[in-house]
Amino acid sequence: MRQRESSLGIQLVEAVAAVAVAMLLRWLLDRWLGGEIPYATVFPAGVYCAWRGGMVPALVATVLGFAAAWYL
Repeated sequence: MRQRESSLGIQLVEAVAAVAVAMLLRWLLDRWLGGEIPYATVFPAGVYCAWRGGMVPALVATVLGFAAAWYL
């Protein structure tokens, strides 16, 4: 039986959730990393989204992650 691919909406929700988890993890690691590596946790979130959903969710995660890391 073939698995059904998830819809774009679900993939975008996963991208937002992945960035939220990445930023939470970055906030927890801030004590040791300081301001040196602001995108350290955003890269794995983008890779995860690319692996799960393809280019569109990966781009959403990249843009959201960049904006959140730059803001924080």
